[in-house]
Amino acid sequence: RVLLLQRERIMGYLWSYWDDPLDAVQAKVKAIFDAFLDIGSAMSDALGPTGGERNAFLDDVLDLVLIMDWSRKVKYSLLAALCPRISLLGLFRRQPDLLTSCFDTLAHVTMASRAATLLTALLARAASDDAEAPHVALWVPPVVAALCRDDDSSRRMLAQHVLPALFASLPRAAAAILLALTAHRGAEDLPPSHAARARQLQTLDACRQHALIVVLKAARAQDLITIEQLVHMDSEQQTAGGGGGGSMLVDMLGRAVYHPDWTVRADMLGLLCESRKLSAPLHEVEYQLLFQLLRVSANAPSADFRQQQFGALTVLATRLATVATHAERVATTGHAPVPSQKVRHRERARREAAVARAVADGRSEEDALRGLGVLPPHEAVAQAAATLARVERAVGQWLDLAVRGCLYPGAGFAKVAMGLRWLDILLTHFGGGSKGSTGSAAASASPSTPPFRVAGLGPPDFERLLSSSAKDAPQRQGVAAEEVVSVLTQVLIDDPFDMNRASAFALLTAWPLTPLENSDAPASANSESTSFQKRWANGLLQSALRLVGSTRAGESESGALIIRWLFRKFVVLQGLSLAFPTHHLSVTGQHVSPDLAFAEGLLALIRQARAAAERNLLDAAQRHPLHGLLTATQYVAEEIDFASPGVQQHAAAWR
Repeated sequence: RVLLLQRERIMGYLWSYWDDPLDAVQAKVKAIFDAFLDIGSAMSDALGPTGGERNAFLDDVLDLVLIMDWSRKVKYSLLAALCPRISLLGLFRRQPDLLTSCFDTLAHVTMASRAATLLTALLARAASDDAEAPHVALWVPPVVAALCRDDDSSRRMLAQHVLPALFASLPRAAAAILLALTAHRGAEDLPPSHAARARQLQTLDACRQHALIVVLKAARAQDLITIEQLVHMDSEQQTAGGGGGGSMLVDMLGRAVYHPDWTVRADMLGLLCESRKLSAPLHEVEYQLLFQLLRVSANAPSADFRQQQFGALTVLATRLATVATHAERVATTGHAPVPSQKVRHRERARREAAVARAVADGRSEEDALRGLGVLPPHEAVAQAAATLARVERAVGQWLDLAVRGCLYPGAGFAKVAMGLRWLDILLTHFGGGSKGSTGSAAASASPSTPPFRVAGLGPPDFERLLSSSAKDAPQRQGVAAEEVVSVLTQVLIDDPFDMNRASAFALLTAWPLTPLENSDAPASANSESTSFQKRWANGLLQSALRLVGSTRAGESESGALIIRWLFRKFVVLQGLSLAFPTHHLSVTGQHVSPDLAFAEGLLALIRQARAAAERNLLDAAQRHPLHGLLTATQYVAEEIDFASPGVQQHAAAWR
C-alpha cells in the first residue's frame, strides 16, 4: 500500500538515475522499474479486482510519464518499457500526437535513438495483437505526413528506423502507405501568391517522390511489393476512379527520374538495380525507368552520385548475368535448377499452404501454383526465352548509351568518365574472350558467363574497322566492337584528362582480340585477318609517333599510351611486326623477334632526335622533342618480361 501511495516519489528516483553514467546502475534501475510495475499491478489487482480498477496503477504511472516533456530522454525509455503492459489503443487515445512527436524527434541526432526505441516497442506490441486493421489506420496517416515533409534527414531516419519494423509488424501498411502517398496534398493553407504556391506544390511533389522511393525500397526488401503489384494498384485506382485526384505510382517514379536532388536519384537507381534474389528478372517498367534515369544522369556533376551509381550498376550487371543464366537453363532443360534441400523444404511448405488456401476458397491447384510463380513447363520455357531476349536487348541498349550517348567528340569530363565506367562494367560481366589485364577493373572475374554473345563487346573486325568511318556508326542498328575500339582510341588521343585516358587504356588493354592462328578458320582467312590487323595497327602507330613528337605534354602522353597498348596487344600477344618510319636494326640474325624489333625502332628514333639536338638544340626542342619518346620507351620497357626465353635468346641484343 505504501508502494502505491508513494508511486510519484519512487518514479522520481527512477527517472533521476535512469541515465546514470554507470551501466551497472542503469541495469539495476531498469530492473527496479520492472519490479515496481509488476508489484504495483499485482497490488492494484488485489485491492481492486473489478475491471475498471484493475489497471489503475499502470494508468497512473502512464499519466506521470505522459505529462513529461518530449525533450526528456527518459520519457521514451519509460514508454517503451510500459508498452508490453498497456493497451496501445488506450495509449493513442490519451496521447493522439504520440507518433507525430516521435517522428519529430527522429530528426534530432541526440534523441533519434530514444525515439526509435519507443517506435520499435510500439510496433512489437502492435504485432502481438490479433487485429491488424486498427493499428494500420493509426500508423499510416502520421507516417505519410512525416515522409512528405520538406526534411530529407527526417525522411531517411524514418526509412532506416521505422519502415522496416513497421512492415515487419504490419505488412498491410505497405500498400496502405503507397495509396495514401498518391492522394497526399500536404497543408491546406497554401500561400496566396501564385509563384509561392507553385514552389510549395513542386516541393511537396519532390518530397512525395522521395517518400515513394524509400517506402518501395523498404517494402521490396521484405518481398511485400513487386513492380507488377505497383502497376496493378495503378490500374485498380484508375478503374475505381480514384486516379483523378491523385498521382499514379508509376508516374511518380517517372518524375523522380528528374528529381533535383542527386541523392534521391541515387536512391531511385538503387531501387531499380537491387533485389533480394539475383535471379529475379526486371519488369519492363523497371527497364524503361532505368534507361531513362541513366540517360538524364550521364552528365552528373555530383561525385558522390557517380560513385553510388557505379556500385548500383555493378549489382545490376551481376543480376542481369544471373537472370540470363537462369533463363537459359530453364529454356534448355524445361525446368528450373534444383535448389538446395533447405530451399526445397521451404518451397514445398509454401506450395502446400497455398494449395490448401486455394481449395478452401474454391480455386484450382493450378491457379494457386501460378500465383507462386510455378508455371507449366511449356509456359516456363516460353517465359525464359522472352526473359533471355529482353536481357540481351537491355545490354545492347546500355552499350549504345555508353558509347554513342557519352563518348562522342566534345563530351564533358563527367560524361566521358561515366561512359568509360559503364563500358568497364559491361566488359567485365558480358565481354567475350580473355579479360586478363593488369590494373584494370575489367580484369576482375565475372560472377557468371552470360549465355549470349554481345557483338559490341567481342573482338573487332579490322577489315570493317579499316573500311568504315565514324559517320556511318550511328546509322547501324547496334554498337559493333569496331565502333567501340575506334571510340576508345579517340578518347586516348583527344581527351585532355589523365583519368579518362587511363580508363580508356585499361579498357583497350582488356578488350579481346581474335587470335591470329584460328584453328577453325582456313589458312587464307588467317592470312587476311593478320594483314588487316597489321595494317590497322601500323596506321595507329604512325598517328602515335606523331603525337609523341608533340611539344604538348598531354598529346605526347597520349601517344606514349597508344604505343604501349600496341606493343602489349599486337606485338607481344599477337606477334605482329610493326613498321617504324626510320627503322635500321642494329641486331644481327635473320629472324628477329617482333618485340625486339619494336624496341629497336623506338631506340632508332631516340638516336635520331639526339643527333638533331647535338646539331641545333633549339630546333630539336621545337621539332624533335624527346620527352614523348622517352615516356613511350619507359612504358615499353615495363611491358617486357626479361626473364622469358624469347628475351634471353637475344640477351646481347637487348643489352
